[in-house]
Amino acid sequence: MPFQRRHIRDFDAASFFRKIQKGKSYLHYSGGAVIYAQGSTADAVYFIQSGQVNLTVCSSRGQQAIIALLKPGDFVGEGCLAGQATRSATATAIRDTTTIRLEKATMARLLRTEPKFSETFLSYLLMRKLAVEADLVDLTFNLANKRLGRVLLQLAGVIKG
Repeated sequence: MPFQRRHIRDFDAASFFRKIQKGKSYLHYSGGAVIYAQGSTADAVYFIQSGQVNLTVCSSRGQQAIIALLKPGDFVGEGCLAGQATRSATATAIRDTTTIRLEKATMARLLRTEPKFSETFLSYLLMRKLAVEADLVDLTFNLANKRLGRVLLQLAGVIKG
């Protein structure tokens, strides 16, 4: 099942985040800038307002893999909410990107006190989980040329991914 960004459709992120006074900051990154690095302290969740973000992992042998390409309306760094003490991946702006950084405590409070936001965030997480499962099935059962074709169609915007 392709990853669709329906979670954000009925959620006015700009006005919602404007109301938050404490534990929030707007950050701008130029292309190539690291938002956070693998192994750094996991202390915040980021909401991507504009731009694009690559999520990459690096093995102990130095092999690097892109595990996600994130766009406006996506969250990144949500592992801190599940008890992740350090980042398991590196988030890098692909081009000029603006994010809203929400401290872990602020994000936890919003999830407890803002039902519409909680629903939006949960929907986002579930859709992302489904996308990861679809990618795993694709890697397990499809030949390399079919996987390459799927990725190229996703990048071209022909299919959702």
